[in-house]
Amino acid sequence: MKRATKLLVLVASLASLTALAAAPAASANLPWWQIVTGTRPTYLWEPTDNEQQLTIKNGSLGSAVKVQVKGATVACLGAGSIAAQCPGGSGAAITTAAQLEAALEAAFGTADVQVSGGPVQSGSALTATFLATTPDRPMPVISLTTANPEVEPKFIGTGEAELLNSGGSGRLSLTITNIGDAPVEASEDPVEIVDELPEGVIATGVEAFAGTPAVPIPVDCALEGETKVACSFEGVLPPYEAIEIEVLANLTGGPPVAGDPGKITVSGANALTASAPQPIQVSPDAVPFGLEVFSAKTEEQGGGPVMRAGSHPYQLTTTIQFNAGELAPGATRNEAIVEQPALPRNLRLSLPAGLVGNATQVSVCETADFYLRIVGKIINGCGPESAIGVASVTIIEPNAVGFRRIAVPVFNLRPEFGEPARFGFTVVPGVPVVIDTAVDPDDSYRIDAVVKNASQLATVLSTSVVIWGAPGDPRHDPSRGWNCAYNFEKIGTCER
Repeated sequence: MKRATKLLVLVASLASLTALAAAPAASANLPWWQIVTGTRPTYLWEPTDNEQQLTIKNGSLGSAVKVQVKGATVACLGAGSIAAQCPGGSGAAITTAAQLEAALEAAFGTADVQVSGGPVQSGSALTATFLATTPDRPMPVISLTTANPEVEPKFIGTGEAELLNSGGSGRLSLTITNIGDAPVEASEDPVEIVDELPEGVIATGVEAFAGTPAVPIPVDCALEGETKVACSFEGVLPPYEAIEIEVLANLTGGPPVAGDPGKITVSGANALTASAPQPIQVSPDAVPFGLEVFSAKTEEQGGGPVMRAGSHPYQLTTTIQFNAGELAPGATRNEAIVEQPALPRNLRLSLPAGLVGNATQVSVCETADFYLRIVGKIINGCGPESAIGVASVTIIEPNAVGFRRIAVPVFNLRPEFGEPARFGFTVVPGVPVVIDTAVDPDDSYRIDAVVKNASQLATVLSTSVVIWGAPGDPRHDPSRGWNCAYNFEKIGTCER
């Protein structure tokens, strides 16, 4: 994983050593919400145009290339004898910028699209380039595919689409995670999410995601005017899974300035109503490396804060969201990219003096089992008895995972000689994350956590790590180990 992930886990895991103790009296399991807001990019500024370039290169018989938006064919660019391969026959092929403009306006639902370039002409190896521009707002990504995949490209031609600029000011991101110990059951009483946008922000669109690649769960969203977004969710959301919402946004004013924060409210289903402010940062400057969000909270069951000195928390929840650049969408969500401004490498954290805990009371996952790699799988050989919590991580890893938020178990590992404790988890196949600890050489009352040469195989956008106060508490069984905490793919049966 990227270095950023290890930074979060060392903050979360080691700070929670105080929580490893005997389980309190059991009570009913509950779901509750964590709401994390942010923007992509972290600094928002004046809206820009959406620009997409389409290039058609003829084969020996001309070209026949489908223009697709959100997986649906909206036009077919073609010329020459092979244009008959276009859906609907040769009469369906288009060649000019005006024809492509009309097709895209119908697909985008706006009359503001401007297309220049072209036309597509008959003749071997000829190239035609179009530029599609929509002022001041983002648009879905256009993709090009050959009209008949059974015909070789040397005959039918090829097409390439490139997103030059996403458009708009950016995206407001909402990550709404069930960090409780029971599923959110919304089939009869839907989860309602309302985003009252920050001052000076208007919405031009909204996208939402929940579930897994194999079993996506619909999230219905709509714009209620320019400054309010409403979403409804009617599925089942297991513990540590999230509803992710992205509001396509434009700043108003010239120059724009940050006004009062917005407000997110989540209600309905079998979880308590939760709300959170939605601040934004407004600047024309390049986004620097840093943290957009950081929080570390000791929580009672149900999500309330632990208020009593010397008390035993139900769990510690630590969240880090890194500053991010612009989101460049792909033809699908899985192909989107968000560039981090920079990456950390070697990290050292000194915990507060006097912080105490006893990780030896929890079963250990042996090193060989933790590093065990199952080809094509994220899972390792750690058993559920060594699980001490769950990490929910939003990453971009193009080879095996894509752009996803994934929940995985956190395990108690066998420490090296002289180490107070060691923890770890795995989000990318074959790339385990390990947090090493040591007694501070200059202060024997402090524990240091050290991460060296963290991997760069994935882009980490944000992470929430929950460490259970009493890992053996049966209330955590619905989220214990790979069978229960990991829902990205089917592993085994969870006895929830």
